[in-house]
Amino acid sequence: MKSKSILYALISLTLAACAPTTEELADIKKSYSGPKVGISGLVVVRHAAVNRRSPDLPKQISVEFERESSPGNHLILTGSLVHLRNFSANEGIVSFGCNEDTDITQLPAKLTVDTLKICGKHKIEHTSVVINAKTVIMDNTTLEFIPHKTLQLEEQIEFISDEFLIEGENNITIQGAATAGGRELAPTLYLDTGPVRGAGHLKVYSKASIYTVKL
Repeated sequence: MKSKSILYALISLTLAACAPTTEELADIKKSYSGPKVGISGLVVVRHAAVNRRSPDLPKQISVEFERESSPGNHLILTGSLVHLRNFSANEGIVSFGCNEDTDITQLPAKLTVDTLKICGKHKIEHTSVVINAKTVIMDNTTLEFIPHKTLQLEEQIEFISDEFLIEGENNITIQGAATAGGRELAPTLYLDTGPVRGAGHLKVYSKASIYTVKL
């Protein structure tokens, strides 16, 4: 009985000696608390020229993720079904930021047109965007999709077209809505098109979410 008491006492002393001090605990909390980088959203590219055995992006398009859960998990490449769609456009040619007579003042959350031409730099705050067009033209444009509020089940950006024409240097940046401790997961980008044409380039960049850890 006495030996057990001695053993328990030794264990208690050992644990006490190994336990971190108040200062050490504060340092541990400080190192693990604060903003942390999560993962980027999904990018889905469906295009007419995809090789089903070895799918790849059109030469005019590149996609970059700030952080993936694992390499290759965030980019989905498939063949396009756009040729099965029947567009019923209410508008002919619509431009955005191109200083042309066909310019509209802002890009609506939903738009169906014959031809959409986008130029210049724009910040889009809709929680979702759906563009249907026979032809989408990107001409030296920078689009930042940043939802003004969080509606995770509805957040997505869709460009659906028979043809995608890329001229000059273009960028699409996607990030989640701001939160008190960072930002939400970025919306999914869907690019569903027939042939991708033009001598320009489009870079798609999906930012990672940011969350705060408190210990």
